[in-house]
Formats: sequence, C-alpha cells, structure tokens
Amino acid sequence: MSRLTRLIDNWSRVCIGSTAEYAVVGSKAWDRRMDEAWGEIARTNARTPQIHMLRGMQTVKWRWTFASVDSTDVARNHNRVGDALKMMRAWDARNCPAQFVPVPEQMELLA
Repeated sequence: MSRLTRLIDNWSRVCIGSTAEYAVVGSKAWDRRMDEAWGEIARTNARTPQIHMLRGMQTVKWRWTFASVDSTDVARNHNRVGDALKMMRAWDARNCPAQFVPVPEQMELLA
C-alpha cells in the first residue's frame, strides 16, 4: 500500500492490475485487496485520484470508483455476439460509482 500511495503522490493517473494471488478479478482475495487499496486511498487522500483498472470492465458497477477501465472483451468475443459496435456501446453506457464507501473489515471470530 505504501507503493500505491507513493505513486498517487507523484502521478496524476495510476494503473492497477491483477497478479499472483489477486489474478482473478472478482475473487474474494481480489475483492479484499481492492477494499484495502481503496481504503488506503480514502484514508490518505483528500481527493480521489485517477485510478485505471487493467482488465477491469466487469468491475464498472461494483463499489470501486475507477476513473477508467479496460478489457479485451470486445476484441475477443465480438464474434459470439456478432456486433462489436453494440458491445462497445453497452460497455460505454456503464459507469463506476461516484464515491467509494469503505466496507468494514471482517474480523475472524476465532483465532
């Protein structure tokens, strides 16, 4: 998290990706890590920085306030739908939430 805050302090836009134990976007581990990252951003910044989520199109309606996201969905799947423009317009119509609301940390009942 300290690297994330350093990047935010020095750059107007920071990209976040998924790797190692957080490789599966939307997994429990990934969700916890994003909550940790956004909690740190909310705690240390007066303004929400411009955060870009790599491979994150499916996160658009979730709780994190990404400034932008990308995906290879249209490039990889347009042949299934048959209309790449329709797919692009559907993605473009979605927006991330305007404000991040921190999720309370789930504590273990038994240690």
